[in-house]
Amino acid sequence: MTDKELRRLSRQELLRLLLQEERENQRLRQEVQQLRARLDDKTVTIANAGSIAEAALALNGVFESAQKAADQYLENVRAAAADGKVMIAETEKKCQAMIADAQRRSQQIWEENRRKLDAYVQGHQEVQALLQEVFRKDG
Repeated sequence: MTDKELRRLSRQELLRLLLQEERENQRLRQEVQQLRARLDDKTVTIANAGSIAEAALALNGVFESAQKAADQYLENVRAAAADGKVMIAETEKKCQAMIADAQRRSQQIWEENRRKLDAYVQGHQEVQALLQEVFRKDG
């Protein structure tokens, strides 16, 4: 998968890919563990290889394949993590902008309502007297 394709994936899709890669890594680890156990138990049949040198070459091929698979897995995880960090940074930036906008709009609404209340109080002396009475009791 190319970098461009990875960048277009959603966070959920990236996590799904990461999970798949983790499962594949776990499977490969189990396979390596089984191969090592077979090696430790001396169940590798040297007779099939014909000689100790051929058996060693066969085992090297298995370990090379396992190493290549592990390296590819790590590369994919690093790429997915890098894309995830970029997405998180972009999301945080958008959230900060939304918060700032909400605060600005809230302040505008508060000021507008304050002006309307002040105008209403100015026009109604009884309300003004009641508010002064309330503020005297609270203060």
